Amino acid sequence: MKETEGMVTKLFYRLDCTTPFSEPDPILGKNEIGSFELKDEVLTIELASECKLIAEARHLVSPFIKAWQIEAEICRHPCKKFRFAFWKAETTGVVVDQTGHAPEALKYEKDDKGQLIFELQEYPPAPSTKFSPHLEAAWSRYLMAFYDSGEPIQSAAYYILTVAETPAGGRKNAASILQIDKRVLNKLGELTSERGSVTTARKMLGSMKPLTCEETRWIDKAIRMLLLHLGEVEAGGLPDRLTMDDLPDLSLQ
Repeated sequence: MKETEGMVTKLFYRLDCTTPFSEPDPILGKNEIGSFELKDEVLTIELASECKLIAEARHLVSPFIKAWQIEAEICRHPCKKFRFAFWKAETTGVVVDQTGHAPEALKYEKDDKGQLIFELQEYPPAPSTKFSPHLEAAWSRYLMAFYDSGEPIQSAAYYILTVAETPAGGRKNAASILQIDKRVLNKLGELTSERGSVTTARKMLGSMKPLTCEETRWIDKAIRMLLLHLGEVEAGGLPDRLTMDDLPDLSLQ
């Protein structure tokens, strides 16, 4: 569809997920791109700066949309496949539906009797993070490994550790910048480098020692927290300090 004349002032996105919500409270907020409200499964963004083209406006808000979706995944929000699908725009008072048709009804998961499996009471909170393309790619890579796509979880997790450490100039600087106890990064480095079987280890070791279930859970929690810290720092925030006490206790295994 061709772009319309007039300045773009608002964008509207439909919530696209497989889990229904039961009258959740709206989420309102404001950031550098403008003010936003998620209500009745519609996200409305009123732009702080008007754009000439709808495509330009969508490009402007895309990092915010992606951050919301990724943060919900990292934090394990029970809403499955939490996504926003572009619906329409408002240009100087005129609503333009770029989809060319009415939005389709969401297809929720139901049991064999046709009843909804469950409903959620709250939307995922608005993001406090920002994810650059390389952080987004790192999360996607880890998520595929977590769901056993073929790459060992140690390899994907170690890659994310290097994503954190390399730009900072090393582990010590990364720990300081990201507000993470260096012992957390040391332990993550140890588990991802010195554990594994013949098929999962990152490198040949004198004796192969596969990850325990407790160690795998620890890595998963640590990686999710590390990514949140990376995203929050990238957004200009200062995360709460992450220590070993915030992660599963490995001394109990």
